[in-house]
Order: sequence, then structure tokens, then C-alpha cells
Amino acid sequence: MATVTSAGELRLIAETEAWQAIEDDPRVAVFAADPLQRRFWVEVRGVAQADSDVLWVTPKQVLVGEFPGRHQRR
Repeated sequence: MATVTSAGELRLIAETEAWQAIEDDPRVAVFAADPLQRRFWVEVRGVAQADSDVLWVTPKQVLVGEFPGRHQRR
């Protein structure tokens, strides 16, 4: 589960293992795809911070791409 704030931060609900890993190294990379169209993908690289029961990711680099598929037929 993830949302993006108006400030551009990625808000994640993550498993316990992710929380423990963030304590050791807050640098993260999160990959996501559009679940409805399955056409576009995004990779967000940044720094994670634990707050209450949510992980916040402040992006440092964002990569956006398009999956190859039927929509690219000529």
C-alpha cells in the first residue's frame, strides 16, 4: 500500500523486515507498476524514515518507464 503526498513523498505501509532494514540503512528503492493498465512502471530511489506505523520515502531519483507490449504495435 502506498500513497504520494503533495510534497512528493512516498508513504508506504511495509512489513516488519523493511522497518529493521531501514534502521541499518535508510536508502531504499521502491518499484511499482500501474495495476489497472499494466503499462507504466516507476522506480523511486530515496531515503526512508519511520514515523508511527508508516515509512516515508523522500525521493532523490525517480525513473518512469513503459512496459513493451501491444500498445507499441505499429
